[in-house]
Amino acid sequence: MTINLETCLLGVIGNPLTQSLSPLMHNAVFDHLGLNCLYLPLEIAAGSLEKALDALKVLGFTGVNVTIPYKTEVIPYLDVLSEEAEACQAVNCIKNEQGRLTGYNTDGQGFMRALKEAGVESGGHTVIIGAGGAARSVAYNLARSGCRKLEILDIEVNRADDLAMFIENVSNCTTHSRLMTPDNFEAAAAEADLIINCSPVGMMPQISKSPVDSLAAAKNNAVICDLIYNPIETRFLQLGRERGLKTINGAAMFIHQGALTLEILLGITPPLAFMKEVVTNQLEGKGVTLIEIVLVLVLAAILLCLANPCAGSYPTELAAESRCGPTCGYIKRSKAGSDLFKQTQIGFILPGQQLLSRKRNLCNT
Repeated sequence: MTINLETCLLGVIGNPLTQSLSPLMHNAVFDHLGLNCLYLPLEIAAGSLEKALDALKVLGFTGVNVTIPYKTEVIPYLDVLSEEAEACQAVNCIKNEQGRLTGYNTDGQGFMRALKEAGVESGGHTVIIGAGGAARSVAYNLARSGCRKLEILDIEVNRADDLAMFIENVSNCTTHSRLMTPDNFEAAAAEADLIINCSPVGMMPQISKSPVDSLAAAKNNAVICDLIYNPIETRFLQLGRERGLKTINGAAMFIHQGALTLEILLGITPPLAFMKEVVTNQLEGKGVTLIEIVLVLVLAAILLCLANPCAGSYPTELAAESRCGPTCGYIKRSKAGSDLFKQTQIGFILPGQQLLSRKRNLCNT
């Protein structure tokens, strides 16, 4: 794609954004469909949100996604909200129409599409862990779709209380709130058909953490869901799998809410199967990120620069690690990055060292 004055600009605002796969997924879609669009990660510092939204208008962005921690904070700076965004008081998508900003919320709809795709019913007894913006949207959509009972747990019980009151005001769903403690969770889980982690606990890079230590209290036919998509299997989902329970990761919801974003901002029918392939490959280590490509090339340059042809010295990858610090570690954490480095060794580093070897002969004449 050639970036020019006609390029349609989109992006995601939040902080941090290191774990976000939105730029990868959306830019892959644009390339796949031949669209002159570019999706950028826009990490916004605390206190700069209003300026950032003004900049979107000035720069002519078509729209952006919104993620942690700005889903609620962004609302005062918007001109209008969709019905769901207004009800949930949370926004994850903003459309810019000639300087007029409209806020949408596609989290809950994306989750419901993911449940349907997995063949899971949403009308039973549901336990939700966390009471933030995503939980609000998920609970709202579950309640409006016929869920008969919701139990909401949060480490701040007033947030759980607030969400429970909201759900009871907009639906006929019986709703209870509890402080998130091991005992309270076990009591709630014992009756649940569906248990959903809507908290950020277990998200990359803190992948060893889980909002609960055990799912022993869950029913044998309970379904365990996590809104987190990176890693593709969180510790919370591992606990469910070890119990032999059906689990649903956050990738499907992420893909569906991303598809809804493209429908809203660009009016296109997104290629869901392709989007799933892109995201799954990346999460399973089959894809290569831009930063991995850059770091591999940096490491390759270090290996060549460390070579001393006159002394016949050609450093190993291990020797270069002492110079490049965390670069090698970052590459090795991904199978794709490791494979790319091996290919770079064969195609770039080794031929380069052979050239240096020939030059060494000049040192001896």
